[in-house]
Amino acid sequence: MYTLINIKKALIALSVSAMLLTSSFTASATFIYYKSVGVNGEVRYTQFPPENTDDYETITMRNDGRREDMGTMAGRTSADRALRRQLSPAEQQAEAVQERVKKQKLDDRVRRCQVLRNNLTNLNIGDKVYKKKNGKKYYLNKSQMEKERKIIQQAIKQYCERQSI
Repeated sequence: MYTLINIKKALIALSVSAMLLTSSFTASATFIYYKSVGVNGEVRYTQFPPENTDDYETITMRNDGRREDMGTMAGRTSADRALRRQLSPAEQQAEAVQERVKKQKLDDRVRRCQVLRNNLTNLNIGDKVYKKKNGKKYYLNKSQMEKERKIIQQAIKQYCERQSI
């Protein structure tokens, strides 16, 4: 017979499994498509780069439906592309390294925010929550959970809500 406690445990196990599954796919899935303007001025979106023009925009979407480069406009115009072509190979390489570092920092921030949100969800469930200290587990009481909840909420507000992800 199903009891309220068994149902609650099953729901918690299901939500934890879902969070773990979602967090494992967070950084891996992206979709790239290309935006160009056709001969008659129509905007075209394709999954392959246009063959007859170099004037197109590459758009990368994250698995959560947001643009990977959300909020940036640099490098989107023909003038910007012309300037980029005039850079020396060493400058182009340095610029590419800077872009990779910038992307990695954003990806790290997104992952940290997801971990914070997952931790807050676990605290809000209200079941037993433990922390590790010096390799040993200890369970938090209600006041410790409330204190931890406030710390996590503050961290989310500071690091996750003000960024354009």
